[in-house]
Amino acid sequence: MNFSEIAPYLQDPLVLAGFVVFLFFSFCRLLVKRNIIPPLTKNLGYRILQTILLYGFLIGMMISVLGFGLKYRQMSDNEQDRAVALIRTELRVNKSVVGQLAANTETLINMFDAIARSLRKEDVPILHTLFPEENLRQGFQDPTPHELAGLAIEHLASTGMHENNIETQKATAVGKLISATIERTQHTISSLSDAERKRYNFREEAFRSQLTILRKIDIVDLSEIEVVYKNMEMLRDNYDVVVEHVRSYLDSVRLFFTPEDNQINVITLTAVLTSERLTISILMTFTEELVKAGEAINQYDTELEAQVGGG
Repeated sequence: MNFSEIAPYLQDPLVLAGFVVFLFFSFCRLLVKRNIIPPLTKNLGYRILQTILLYGFLIGMMISVLGFGLKYRQMSDNEQDRAVALIRTELRVNKSVVGQLAANTETLINMFDAIARSLRKEDVPILHTLFPEENLRQGFQDPTPHELAGLAIEHLASTGMHENNIETQKATAVGKLISATIERTQHTISSLSDAERKRYNFREEAFRSQLTILRKIDIVDLSEIEVVYKNMEMLRDNYDVVVEHVRSYLDSVRLFFTPEDNQINVITLTAVLTSERLTISILMTFTEELVKAGEAINQYDTELEAQVGGG
């Protein structure tokens, strides 16, 4: 066996230390065997033997301490590997939760869109006037929902459209259908809300239990892990806000078509348009947050896999 075949094993500190000790004593043995070292007196020989035993003991102690240190380091790496594995498993579970929230949000958006489009049927002029397309496209302040409501009521009054029995009956009939549709969606909204947080929750048990270890890990970069988990917690809170705003919007539409005083005016119309515009803004913002959260978890899991694999 030549040295090139032995060299890879010398990377282990214990093997290297043993190899050095082996070379040292082999050299001493060679010196004695070749009679290079002259015979010693009994007193001097005793001192040299004592020195060899002392340093031999110290070298043995150093190798033992090094061995314990390496074993501790090995145990520490195993602990880090275990912590990283737990975090990766938990991240994948949380990725699934993001997917569930995304599916729920898509359902909420479809509900919102179905009602918003039903309010804007071109073949029902009264509703098409009361609920202008601008409210779906504009920012919250340009023009304001109150201004749009005032313009819509003024247009109905100036055209006398509200006095046309046929058009009024058409608007009333569509309004009843919309109200009935909203009533049927109440169960779905309730099932998506998860107010008691029994279904759509991000897991953080591994993160919390391993946090002390995670902050000391050096085999992978976990500097942003706390930010990732904090963003997931915020995402879950925002989901509740989204559900409540969609519910509030649907309720405002239903109440608009069944007013207690049988009056449709600027105030009641402004309430619906305001809720509608706010709900659009929240849905768009939350959808973007969901996409970013999913991408962040994917990227983090990929980086962890690459770093662990590279280690």
